[in-house]
Amino acid sequence: MAHLKLENLAVSSITSDILENTKKAIGFAPNMYVTMGNNPALLDAYTYAYNTFRANSGFSPVEQEVVFLSVAYENNCEYCMAAHSFVGDMMTKVPTEVTDAIRDGKQIPDAKLAALSKLTRSLTVNRGNVSQAEVDEFLAAGYTEVHVLGIIAGIGTKTMSNYSNHITNPEVDAAFAGRVWKKNKKEDVVFLTINTIPNPENMEGFQLYLSKIMPIFMANGGVKVERYKTVEQLIGNSGIKMLGIFEFPNEQIIKNMLASAEFNALSTLRAEAFRQLDLFICKPF
Repeated sequence: MAHLKLENLAVSSITSDILENTKKAIGFAPNMYVTMGNNPALLDAYTYAYNTFRANSGFSPVEQEVVFLSVAYENNCEYCMAAHSFVGDMMTKVPTEVTDAIRDGKQIPDAKLAALSKLTRSLTVNRGNVSQAEVDEFLAAGYTEVHVLGIIAGIGTKTMSNYSNHITNPEVDAAFAGRVWKKNKKEDVVFLTINTIPNPENMEGFQLYLSKIMPIFMANGGVKVERYKTVEQLIGNSGIKMLGIFEFPNEQIIKNMLASAEFNALSTLRAEAFRQLDLFICKPF
């Protein structure tokens, strides 16, 4: 991974003022602020976006932290995961079990916060391109369409800090050291690979099935990796038309999901919507 040295650079008055005000507010200037401050536009934009998100996004302090943690998780930002875990513990008072669930990629034990985290993660991973079913599920949890835009404000804020941290690699401050974090190793996650031939005579049923299955995947920690359609089959005669790949925390979650009442309630629709449907659990090797 690339790393900027940022040596012997002059500090602008904009950066100096922000660092000084931050020291007065919390007692120190986080290392992330110092590295971002090498370009005053970056630090100034970040702190403004951060402050207005805190003040104007329409989320409670706990919900704000859930958004920030969920974005940092998907962007694999170790610094921000440590920092916002600390802030959640000590300042915004996020229940520890909620923070730990996000850190571990597990189901959040609060239905409304779980819905907030799921949509935040999906918007982050899919660059804003989420399904109507995902938005409807979020709204059904008690949020509004305005809150969807609030999530986008949080994603924009954290994207600046996450990307900066990736390329500048600031040391985690001593204040956050008790909450250092590394994402689960890739070999610990699994992928649900789906090969399908939709029923061309029931494309309406196919689209309906997709709108119903995606919330089930999301509720079980599934994250869309990619979806493909077949352009040309070069070898074989399976006739597969679509391929979907979804990441899940572990194998047992997938097996439990496929055995669940919610999944099996779609069996008739599934049979009518597909001519062929093959599901595989895969791991990196």
